Amino acid sequence: MLHFNGTFVGDRMVWELGLFDDTYKDDGVMVSFHPPYQLSEREAINYLKAHLPEEEKGWLNFTSRKWTLNLTLFKAYFHDGLVSMLRGEDTPEPSEGIIYLDFSLPTQLTPDLFEGKLDMIPEVTHRDVFKETKTSINFIFTYEQLMENKPKRIFLSHKSADKPLVRSYRDVLKTLGFEPWMDEDDMKAGDKLHRSIAQGFKDSCAAIFFITGNYIDEKYLATEVDYAMTEHYAKGDRFKIIVLIIAEPGENTKVPELLQQFVYKQPKTQFDGLTEIIRALPIKIEHITFTD
Repeated sequence: MLHFNGTFVGDRMVWELGLFDDTYKDDGVMVSFHPPYQLSEREAINYLKAHLPEEEKGWLNFTSRKWTLNLTLFKAYFHDGLVSMLRGEDTPEPSEGIIYLDFSLPTQLTPDLFEGKLDMIPEVTHRDVFKETKTSINFIFTYEQLMENKPKRIFLSHKSADKPLVRSYRDVLKTLGFEPWMDEDDMKAGDKLHRSIAQGFKDSCAAIFFITGNYIDEKYLATEVDYAMTEHYAKGDRFKIIVLIIAEPGENTKVPELLQQFVYKQPKTQFDGLTEIIRALPIKIEHITFTD
């Protein structure tokens, strides 16, 4: 388990980053805060609320009776050490307030998993160090939790004339538990078009291009293909580009040149199209439960 070990020094934190496998064997991350003296569980939590430095409040905060860890800001704060650690690179040079220990470790964690937010429940522990009892406030999250937390949105790329068709796919995907991104649902009046679309791709784990005879604007298509490729390079196998050719009987719909680099399918029915989508997605339907 990757360990971020923070010690209060005056009004700031000094961090040590390294491998911690003495107690916790799961693949994941432990973020520990060490008050300057022994405290009970309640005292330790209250101490952290009162003394957490402003820099750390950027990625860890307590509101509405719960702790929330912003993974995106956490990654930005520890960026050099975290990325080097997960990529198995050499230990980086120490920076102000951060000390890097020997952290070569086998792990499934990758930098792209550190996105979004996690609700956390701190664990207060005590350990004896040189005949003195030390208190730690630990926030722990595992690889499995990060996988569960990763973006599950699916970007639906289409032309306006094909909205009725795409809405039917969107509705079924929603029913199955997925989170489709569609401009009419996810863009508000006044939003900047390209910025909103770029964020839509960033928040997604897949992009589906619905290609019909209406999809002929190469400039419009190039922008969305570029966004999709950016996410694919950043997320690897955790972002899929899915191309569906939707053609009426007897209609010869050509695959745009920009999309010919990808495997594409031409389903005969919408059911076949949904089957192809579900097979290609990097996330799967795992839990089947009774309705309320």
